Order: sequence, then structure tokens, then C-alpha cells
Amino acid sequence: QYRERAPVRPIFLSNRKLVPNSNVDRILQAFARVRSEVPDARLIVAADGPERDPLESLARELGLDDVEFTGWIDPEAAGSLYARADVFLNATDRDNQPVSILEAFAAGLPVISTAAGGIAELVEPGVTGLLIPRSDDAELARAALTLLEDPELAPRLARNARARVQAFGWGACRDAWLALYAELSARAGVELSAQAGVQLSARAGAVRARSRRDVVFYVPTAYALIRDGADAVVGGTENQAVMLARGLVSRGVSVAIVVAADTPGKRRTIDGIE
Repeated sequence: QYRERAPVRPIFLSNRKLVPNSNVDRILQAFARVRSEVPDARLIVAADGPERDPLESLARELGLDDVEFTGWIDPEAAGSLYARADVFLNATDRDNQPVSILEAFAAGLPVISTAAGGIAELVEPGVTGLLIPRSDDAELARAALTLLEDPELAPRLARNARARVQAFGWGACRDAWLALYAELSARAGVELSAQAGVQLSARAGAVRARSRRDVVFYVPTAYALIRDGADAVVGGTENQAVMLARGLVSRGVSVAIVVAADTPGKRRTIDGIE
């Protein structure tokens, strides 16, 4: 639920999987700088992952014993999580268009983020949020202090971000996605049957069609999507597609994955997935 933060309280939120690419260590280091200026500042680190123990150790080393590590948050409780905080922090080095930033927009939290991947298409500097250089905890802390010190900045960013997030509602993007799936599938030689009634899953990004392939997934990039003999470290979209595809294939469903950025016409089949 949207709530305008005016004045902004020094309560910060990170909500990315605790893996190296999320750079939550940078967020902790930036927060330590903020705490030296604003002693009552607080940080909530949501989600979980293999970096949790090292991050908790780093927090103690920085004297941040009161940083709250929540672990995984049930999607039904996401609204309550965002309601507790007043500023959203993101420090990824590479990214797509993270849902967590859209969630922050929808909840009214001003966003401070790196410009990794597709984030720059969401966060317009000084309009819908603040952008900082990658791997720069000093700039992250400086941006956070700017938000706390300028009473007009956070509400303005939040109002603009709320308007921006409307373009990502399911009703607004459904037809565009269907058209894009059809174009990419045709380019890759995968048939979709309009007569079958194409359905698009907002969560997984799947087109279901009773034709040559029962399910077709579109993913934006191919970096380390599937590697022979090993699981790849991939982004959220790619990871969901691979996990779902493997599960469907194991149940006898024919699956294809169409990669927008891959070499046109190039094909490979791994684990029964084309």
C-alpha cells in the first residue's frame, strides 16, 4: 500500500537475495557511514542466501549489532515489510529490472540504486529515484543522507515513481508481452497457436500453446543460462524459466526457451529443453 514518506525516517531496507552480486556488504558499509551521522538510523536486510553468515559477521565487525536480518519473507507479507521502512537501497553490479524496486515504487519508498542492467530504465536520476556508481558505498551513504536532509526530495521522487510503476501493471503490459512473445517465437521457429487461446503467466513469463511446444518461455539474456553438467548462476527471470522448464519436462511437457539476445537461429537442447 502506497504511503508518502514525509518526513523521511532513517529506516532503510534492502530486499535482494543474499548472494555476491547483490552487494549487500556495500549496503552495510554505506549504512555504517550513515550511522556515524545519524545514530538512530536503522537497516532491515530482507531475504536470505549463502552470503547471510558472512554479512552478519560483517555487520558485527562494523558495530552494527542491531541490523535486522529477516530471512525469507512470504510474498503475502511483502506489503508489511515495505511499510516498515522509508528508503530502499539496492547495490547490484548486474541486474534485469528487479521486482523489488517496482515494489518500493508502489509502496512509496524513495529508491537509491546502482544503474546496473535495466534499472536505469526504471530509476531516472532525480525524478523517480537516485542513481549511484557501482561498488561505491561512500556515494550510497551520501545519497541516503541527501534524502534525509532534503524534506522535499523524497516525496517528489515517490510521487513520480508511483506514476512510473503504473506502466508495469499486468493490465498495462499484457498485450505488449503477448505481441513480443509471438514475434520472438516466430523468429525462433517455435509455433504458437492463437486458436488454442494463448495464456501468459505474469509470475513465470510462460506462454502456453497447444502446438509444437506445450510451453514456451522468453528470457531476455543468455548469460550462463544453462551450462552442461552444472547449474548456472543466473538472474531471477532466467532462473525461474530453467527451474520451471526442467520441472515441466520431467512431467512429459514439451518446452522451448527463446532467448532474445542469443544468436538468431542458434539452437541447443539440454535436459530435454530446446
